[in-house]
Amino acid sequence: MRELAVRLYLSIFGAFYRLFLLFPLRNRTLFYVTYGGNATPINRLLQQVHPEIERTLVYDPRFIKRPEEWGAKRFYSSRFRNVPVLAYLLATSNVTWFDNYVPLLSAAPRRKNARRIQLWHAAGALKEFGLTAQQNKVLPLEVKKRFQKVYKGYGDFVVPGMGCAKLFMPPHGLKESAFVPLGVPRTDYWFDEQHRENVVERLSEHLPPDKKILLYAPTYRENQTGLEEQAIRSLREALDPAEWTVVLKLHPTVEPFDIGEEGILFAEKGFSLNDYLLVTDVLITDYSSVPFEACLLGLPTFLYVPDLKDYTIFPGIIPDFPGPLPVRVTGEAQELTEWLRSEKVLEECGSRMRAFSEEWYDLPPGQATRRLVERYYSNSASK
Repeated sequence: MRELAVRLYLSIFGAFYRLFLLFPLRNRTLFYVTYGGNATPINRLLQQVHPEIERTLVYDPRFIKRPEEWGAKRFYSSRFRNVPVLAYLLATSNVTWFDNYVPLLSAAPRRKNARRIQLWHAAGALKEFGLTAQQNKVLPLEVKKRFQKVYKGYGDFVVPGMGCAKLFMPPHGLKESAFVPLGVPRTDYWFDEQHRENVVERLSEHLPPDKKILLYAPTYRENQTGLEEQAIRSLREALDPAEWTVVLKLHPTVEPFDIGEEGILFAEKGFSLNDYLLVTDVLITDYSSVPFEACLLGLPTFLYVPDLKDYTIFPGIIPDFPGPLPVRVTGEAQELTEWLRSEKVLEECGSRMRAFSEEWYDLPPGQATRRLVERYYSNSASK
């Protein structure tokens, strides 16, 4: 039944899209985004250096709560009721930025002289997704082909480096030539001293002074098991509250739960995960891709995975987990706390992450946004 609904939806969209292909391309930049983290700095720079270009936003209202802050000429949610508008925008925008999987692209082949760029929302991967995800391997061939049409419709796929490209090639069924190693825009402000100091100053107002910050950032789990609550309490029991504060940053789709313990804080809603990384001393996650960005800050990082056996089966993890990441992995709370108490371990892990960042990022960090704008808004790209 669901598959029938998907086909009908794409059929309706496709009819509108083909109609709007008769219209000329416009000098319009379309941001078609779910999370917006990597697209936001590009939007801001465009406002400064190319104010003549019309900018339009298509957003996911689950994650982007204040679309008016983008300063776009128009903005629309990506919900079904806007199908005709979405078809028109995708058909007539000469530059389009994405940051997630967009099913409509299976019925919207890129037209000549239009540019599409996939920013993605991660700088690496530890869990299987796309064509390599366990649940997708058993899908009908017709559905897999539809997925592949979407992936091929991305256009250029921006990655931090070609090491990441090789990791992303199998899940997307794409060749190496589809990837552009220009960096991760949402990390640029880490290397802008004034911007960075401003964020740290504002965030410090919500944190106790003179304490080390342990950031626990677990990934999304389709079947929530209460693992996050167990982990956070184990960490609190193991660490001296006079020395450490544990900050919990949940995945955007996960609802907060009641902690009710001293020394544990939920991340403030007004700050991003990347903001918190700037004040973090140690990062703990599981199957999240955040270490692929945290390495730029040389953060000691541990993967706490007590459910590794189950997670390997569904949704699946990358071969040789944790792959290229130089992180320590454990499913035992006792072992994790021993690492946290060892200055030698923390120093070693931080050093290895700094070295890894130089391997994972092909170009120096801090200028990804400018590189992308210069690449796609030369005279030939913006006409």
